[in-house]
Parts: sequence; structure tokens; C-alpha cells
Amino acid sequence: MDIESLLRSFQAVHTKRVVRGGGWGSIGESLRVDHRMSFEPDGVELFLGFRCVKAIDKVANKSSIP
Repeated sequence: MDIESLLRSFQAVHTKRVVRGGGWGSIGESLRVDHRMSFEPDGVELFLGFRCVKAIDKVANKSSIP
């Protein structure tokens, strides 16, 4: 399935979507991943997005980390 077909099928369902956790400007209670909110699938929120994460196996020089 290509990305356009996937997006069309996702948008065809008219139920709310659940998002987890908080972001940079969130209050403390919403920073946990067990915090849930729901939004319409075609809605737009300035604070809603996703994070790209990569695991770090080893850190050679801890002093080089900001």
C-alpha cells in the first residue's frame, strides 16, 4: 500500500484519534506517555506532531553531550 492510499483510508474513518504524552509547552501532568487526548482525524493542531528517536548504544565521551 502506498502512502497516498494509506492516508485516504485513514481519513475515511471519522472517529477521533488518540494522542499520548505532551510536548515542550505542556504542564507536568501531560508529559507522561499515559496522558491521553483525542482529536478529530482531519483537525490541525499547532502542538501536535511526532518525534523521531534513535537509540544510542554507547557514548564514547560524555563531556561532548550538551
